[in-house]
Parts: sequence; structure tokens; C-alpha cells
Amino acid sequence: MLGAACAIFAVVARASLGPPLDAVFFAGLALWLAAPLFRRPPVLRDVIVEAQPGKITLQVPAPFGMREHRSIFVRDVSGASIAKTDRAHVIALARRWRRSPMVLETTSEADVARIRDALGISPRGFGTLVWNRAPRPLHRAAEFLRVADVLLCIGVVLGVFLSDPFAATLDAQSAVTKIAVAVAAFVMLTPVLIFRRTLTLTPDGVQVFDHLPLTYAYRDIALVKLAKNALVLEIARENTARARAAPETVTVHMVPPGALVDGITHTEAEAIVAQIRARAEAARAARAPVTHANEVRALVARRESEPMSAWVRRLDDMADSWRTSPPRHGEAAAFRESLWSIVEDHDGDEDLRELAARLLSRLDPDAAPGRIRVLATSTRDPARAARLRVALEHDAEPLVKSLEARARAR
Repeated sequence: MLGAACAIFAVVARASLGPPLDAVFFAGLALWLAAPLFRRPPVLRDVIVEAQPGKITLQVPAPFGMREHRSIFVRDVSGASIAKTDRAHVIALARRWRRSPMVLETTSEADVARIRDALGISPRGFGTLVWNRAPRPLHRAAEFLRVADVLLCIGVVLGVFLSDPFAATLDAQSAVTKIAVAVAAFVMLTPVLIFRRTLTLTPDGVQVFDHLPLTYAYRDIALVKLAKNALVLEIARENTARARAAPETVTVHMVPPGALVDGITHTEAEAIVAQIRARAEAARAARAPVTHANEVRALVARRESEPMSAWVRRLDDMADSWRTSPPRHGEAAAFRESLWSIVEDHDGDEDLRELAARLLSRLDPDAAPGRIRVLATSTRDPARAARLRVALEHDAEPLVKSLEARARAR
């Protein structure tokens, strides 16, 4: 940021005062280009995680025995995945405008629950997680030119201080200025215009991008393991006879990160293996049997051709009757637990989630609304959070209008 500020200040100043360009411009350009040289690769550190509705705060060790506080807000998380290994629970969080996902490990299942609740993450995760696994030759060339341009700018700055005639030649048309600016433009634009080799965990499978994106469904991944600087997948697809074909081995090459090139650390590679293995096992698992929660979903669901207003009022009447004349204790407890499972599923059906929240707020008007507002704070989409709060209003009309508007938009 300091380098960019110096370079921009020099350009603005000389646009107003006229040439020649000041040495401040080249000093700023050198600082701007050299900034990645001071970037530290991701390392495994012990941190303290504090979870609050809508965010988590990481206490990271800092020099002199101090701790640095870094907050991750629910709006900053664009993807998440959770896996359990023999050693720990592994959480991978993709954050907006960050190069690679953050990996958290904990041995406490309670810590995982607190992080999930704070950031609105369902057990199955959400979104995509992208790792830059290896640079292309053009990316390496750009980083070589970055270092060369830094040295050129430093040489220009030294020349200005040592020679006044040299300083007088530094205008916008000088060869030195054109070379420095052209190389800097190439270095800055290359990562934007040239796609990197990536490894992406999507909701449906593993996507490997080199020249073309190749996707391997989780249910077809029979084995995943680490090799030296590579991730090895064994793919066993079903044939027409519904039998598994002979496994196909796919090797995904990776490089460790450096000062100027992106890559995947060994810790990140282990986390990727854990996430893929967990998702593959879940995809191959047999479909869960019908539970009481499924029955509640069927009970709360909208009937065929039922108007929105009649749907909401029918559920209001049902909740009021349960509150005044509750059924057997075991059935009532199971019903409420199932409703909470629907409300706490941040990626579930939006209509059912809002109606389940409304039922709970009428069944337990003292405690449920406060707990639901906390869940709304942890909801990633502000619009969904606002509609969840609308469901808590006593009057049914705002909720009916919200449901009707969403139905028309589909």
C-alpha cells in the first residue's frame, strides 16, 4: 500500500506540476512491485478461536509475546467444508479476496459446533474452495521480470540522487520510464489474464483445471492419497451394468508456495485429502432412512394449490393449538427438535426454514425468538436473514408477502 501511494502521489504531482517525473515515482513503483517478496507463506500456528454470532476472532501469536486479533465475519466466508480425521476435525474456510482457503484444526467437537453456528455453516458445508496448485511458465516469467523491474527502479532512484543531468531526462517519454511502466503493467496483468492451475472442491466433485476443467464426482472417488508434490485420485465409475469399472488413476501435481508463486503447503494438502475423503464417503453412503424430521417437513409443507395466506394461517393455528393443548411430552419434544433442525440448517429450503421459525416462535414465545435472531445474525445472505426476522412478527401479512414475492421470482 505504501508503494502504491508513493507511485500515485508522484503521478498526480507531476500531472499538476509537469515533467520531469520525480524519483518518488520510481521508489513507489519499486516498493509496490517488491511487496510480494515480503509475503509470508501460510504456516501452521496455534491460535485461540473466539466465536460470536456472525463472526469468529482468531488470536494469532505475534512478536514479543503479544497476540494479534483477526476477525472473520460471516459475510466474508464464500465457502466452507468440514471433515473428521483420526487426529482432528478439519475446517476449510474460503474467504473473499483471499488467495487460498484457511485451514483450522481442532480436536474438540464443541469448537467445531461453535464455529459452524457463528458462521452459519451446515454440516455438509457450502460453496467452493479453490487452491492455486501450480504456476504456469508465464507466471514464473512475470515474477522474474518483477525482480528485474524492482532493480531497475532502484537504479533509477540512485541515478537521480547521483546525477542531476540524468534526473532531468526522466519525463513520461523517456525510455527508462516506458520500460519500467511496461514491465510493471505486464507483471500486474499476467495473474489476471492468465488462468492459474487450480484445484477446486465444488459441491458435486473435485475440479482440476490445467488447460480444460476436469471434474471428478465424489461418488466416483474410490481412494485419495498424497504423493510427493502430487495428489493421487483413484476414480472408479459405474458402468451400464451398475458395477464398478477398473479404477483410473489421476495425478494432480502441486508445488509448495514460494515468495512470488502460489502453491499448496503440506498442511493444506492434508486438509484437502481429508475434505475429499469425507465428501466421497458421504456421497457413497446409503440414503438416510425417513426420520421424524422428515415427517415434520411433510407436515409443515405447503399443500397443493394452497394459497400462501392459508398456508401460513394454518400453521399458526396448529402452533397455537399445540401450545394450549400440547400432545404427549415425547412427541412434543421430538416435534420441536425437528423444527430446530430445520431452522438451524442454513442451506435448507428457505420457505420451510421461515415457517419452522414462525412455528417455534409461537410454540415458545419467550425463548425461541431470541435464539432465532442469533441464527439470523449468523446467516450469510442478508436478505435471508431479514426474511427470517420477518417470520417472527406477530402479524402474518409480512411473511405472506415475502413468500408470494419469492414464489413469483422463481
